[in-house]
Amino acid sequence: MKKILAPFVLIFLLVACSALSEGTEKGEQYVSKFHKLYNAQDYDAMYRTASEEYREVTAKDFHKRLFKTLERRLGQVTGKTRTGWRVNAGTGGTIINLAYDTDFALAKGQETFVIRLRDGKAELLSYNVNSPALMIELEEN
Repeated sequence: MKKILAPFVLIFLLVACSALSEGTEKGEQYVSKFHKLYNAQDYDAMYRTASEEYREVTAKDFHKRLFKTLERRLGQVTGKTRTGWRVNAGTGGTIINLAYDTDFALAKGQETFVIRLRDGKAELLSYNVNSPALMIELEEN
């Protein structure tokens, strides 16, 4: 029985590793494109390349205002180091979670991206950035 299952397990593992590798690579490519659009202040293109789900919960005007605020407070992206990743392949596509320590021109931050890969196309499901530079200024007594 073990000899019969071994080839199927091997094939499954090869397919799974391929999906992980492709997912991570496509996710990294999407993040690089996202950062180029952000640095060019092409917020409309960022919005257009996001998933339908992202656009359903994030109004275009809010998206533009948000990224204008991020650019004003953080500046352009000058570098990034990936700090974590996770890839889940399923029937609805491959979901890629990528986390970065990101260097912006004015501050440092941590970014997380959730990207879906479906039919070879990567699209943003959600984006989060944390930085002390984004904290509100407290009024003095």
